[in-house]
Amino acid sequence: MGETTLEILVIAIYTWTPVLIIVGTLSDIEKGTDALDELRKLVHPESDQDSVQSVHNPLSKHNSELKLENIHFAYERSNGESGFSVGPVNLTLKAGETLFVIGGNGSGKTTLMKILTGLYQPTSGLIRINGKSTDLTYHRHLFSTVFSDFHLFDTIYGLDTIDNEIVNKLLKQMNLEHKTRWIPEEKRFDNTRLSSGQVKRLALVVSLLED
Repeated sequence: MGETTLEILVIAIYTWTPVLIIVGTLSDIEKGTDALDELRKLVHPESDQDSVQSVHNPLSKHNSELKLENIHFAYERSNGESGFSVGPVNLTLKAGETLFVIGGNGSGKTTLMKILTGLYQPTSGLIRINGKSTDLTYHRHLFSTVFSDFHLFDTIYGLDTIDNEIVNKLLKQMNLEHKTRWIPEEKRFDNTRLSSGQVKRLALVVSLLED
């Protein structure tokens, strides 16, 4: 084996591990880029909000209704086969109505809520508002939710105007007025280091502000 060959072999050995590390991080970089794009949309939602605000709110009338017709949803496994499924679901929700969905762990309650709010698209079936189908992006803007796996930011993003009086009123209703303070100039709460129950109530305040 010649001297040149040995030099090449040594270089290859010492550079192989860094190359593998770089290749291994490419997928993480791609995921990070996608996540950053989503955050940019959250912080600067002008284009989405313009398209949403230009459409009449179909749920603004007292006689409005949201209807699920033969909705079915199935999770897809890594091998391409169908996994846990929910449905068929036929449900009509009327304006002003309060609905409790009850069931055991893993029965599909959260899945149904994510279908209802447009986070999951049904495998089959239709969702209608006042008898009409809606654009998916617009449909999602009709809902404010607090799921069990939520994350609470101290700053409120995506809202151009926030009524400070309403914020303070909601904090009082949730018995949080002595736990955190609203800073209107910065659009944020000065304290989010609260108990789990208090954090959920504060998340509900934020959700109601998006209504």
